[in-house]
Amino acid sequence: MTRIKKGILTLVSLSLVLIYCLINDPSRDITLTLGLYAGSSWDVPNGESYQVIDQAIKKFEKKYPNVHVEYKSGIIKDDYSSWLANEITKGTIPDVFMVLPDDFNTLSSIGILKNLDRLIKEERIDTSLFYQSALFAGNNGSQYALPYEINPTIMCINHDLLTKEGIAIPSSNWTIDDFYKTVGYACLYKGYGERVDAVPINELTVSIFRATRPEKMFLTLQRYGHKIEERYPGIYYVTEYLPIPAQIIVTQELEPGEHRSLKILSNHAKKEDVEEFLRKAEGMNTPRDRQNVEAVLQVSVRANDELYREIRRDANMCDALRELMKDDLEDARKLGESEGKAMGEVVGEAKIILKMNHSGMSPENIASITGKDLDEINAILEGKVSALL
Repeated sequence: MTRIKKGILTLVSLSLVLIYCLINDPSRDITLTLGLYAGSSWDVPNGESYQVIDQAIKKFEKKYPNVHVEYKSGIIKDDYSSWLANEITKGTIPDVFMVLPDDFNTLSSIGILKNLDRLIKEERIDTSLFYQSALFAGNNGSQYALPYEINPTIMCINHDLLTKEGIAIPSSNWTIDDFYKTVGYACLYKGYGERVDAVPINELTVSIFRATRPEKMFLTLQRYGHKIEERYPGIYYVTEYLPIPAQIIVTQELEPGEHRSLKILSNHAKKEDVEEFLRKAEGMNTPRDRQNVEAVLQVSVRANDELYREIRRDANMCDALRELMKDDLEDARKLGESEGKAMGEVVGEAKIILKMNHSGMSPENIASITGKDLDEINAILEGKVSALL
């Protein structure tokens, strides 16, 4: 259970200790119940919401043949809190169940949830395997929950916008002030939500990407009392005395063949890493996955313009880039059904290009991704090709 997807909380009821004793007694037949909701935790359509759970159950029942695990399917997220409250009232609370973040403090404070501190120690569960901000979300003085899944939010630098506003972009020689400035930007992002606490602090992590290890900055951070720990090759966690957890990724130190999405975010991305990322991205079909892929590609293209021009000349890789945009291109074709195929595709493509530019991509980067000539891109951005029917 320690490596299952991380983030929304998996919480264990007071009967956990008894269950633990029973499942280790093969002479008893036991049924464990799970409390789950269908769909996505972030309101994105997901037809495979039970797949990870079903795989975990299969492994668990194989390890403990005397245990049968069952759950009620079809409970939607909007109804889940009410359903769980009703089960608690009836005394039929599931043995293991999900709890939405808004309900965690209440349930952990009134004694519904089991304190997991002793079990984590006895079972030697390595909590460093979890994202620390997600792990902390299940802590209310003690650990009452372990993370199940997490949805990362990528905060990218818009070079054009910062230049326009006269904000300097840090050079490759990062200093301690650059580090604190980045943490400060994340704090501003948290503080400018549409409502109070719209962006929970425990959902934020600062990630800084460097090609080489910033030795001088590491020494200064340690001198100021911050702890730096290399959790994985090339991935350094900065903790202690920070409002938001931070990690520094040194792309040249990452394991070969691993962390492709991290490697292509540097301005020294390698063609084989981009190609492998594109191949894997083709299998990511949910709207949320697509948004994350597009965010990574926007940053990578801007930092590696020449590399993407080379990839554009590779027919197979160019097709992979186009495949990632297939939903938008399909919209363009649908426009053609009502107003004429040729005009519909032109207008649809123009809308896509305008959208990419509004998100901060330069004409050169748009040309690299779409395979169009720079003159065509500029003509669309200058209004010479209409984006309106």
